[in-house]
Amino acid sequence: MLNRLIQTEIEQSVIRVMERLGAEIPEELSVAVERPVNPDHGDYSSNIAMQLAKKLRRPPIVIAGLIQEELESAGLAEGLVEKAETAAPGFLNVHICWSAWAGRQFAPPPAPDEKVVIEHTSVNPNKSMHIGHLRNSCIGDTLVRMLRRIGYTVEVHNYIDDLGNQLADTVVGLLNVPLSGEHVRFGDYCWDIYSAINREYAVNPEMAAKRAKRCMSWKKGRETSPGSGAWPPNGSFGNMWRR
Repeated sequence: MLNRLIQTEIEQSVIRVMERLGAEIPEELSVAVERPVNPDHGDYSSNIAMQLAKKLRRPPIVIAGLIQEELESAGLAEGLVEKAETAAPGFLNVHICWSAWAGRQFAPPPAPDEKVVIEHTSVNPNKSMHIGHLRNSCIGDTLVRMLRRIGYTVEVHNYIDDLGNQLADTVVGLLNVPLSGEHVRFGDYCWDIYSAINREYAVNPEMAAKRAKRCMSWKKGRETSPGSGAWPPNGSFGNMWRR
């Protein structure tokens, strides 16, 4: 990245020099930069002045000096270049201001004028959570923090899907295929009810119609809650409820 930035800055300086001298600018101007073996010769070096000597009819060291002047007058790559100097027979040597480069790399960029909405976690409310939900929470929260760190306005949503087929499955299951046995957690109980009612759908299509009817009833506001008047007092659910 830095190599390309320095290359571009030198290319722009070369173009301005050629314009000053009234020379024709080639359609594809390519400036090669390399890291000198001797650190005294700078962090980056280019021999472009020697390549242009014949075309511009000037000594390479003079051309290198003109490029140096243009580079300096342009602000030394927004302060990323500490100094530029020439060396015989026509090298342009560039010294990087590493403190400015570090600040540019790690400082947060200007805040973009954008708002981002991230929904994460959003666990199905009628079953137990598992490690995958925790993973999604961690990923979602990390994305939120990263985007806020670089300036975005972030709104976080946790969608509680408590009105839909999955909850209707639980209610229809509670009413029609109640389970026996012990369930310590309500989420585990709902999971087993969900499995049982889906097996029932496969052999009794009328059950699916009951699910659709209950969903429609909720959407029309005929019941104040999904389980209104539906919870059986006995069995595994009743035991958990009384706890």
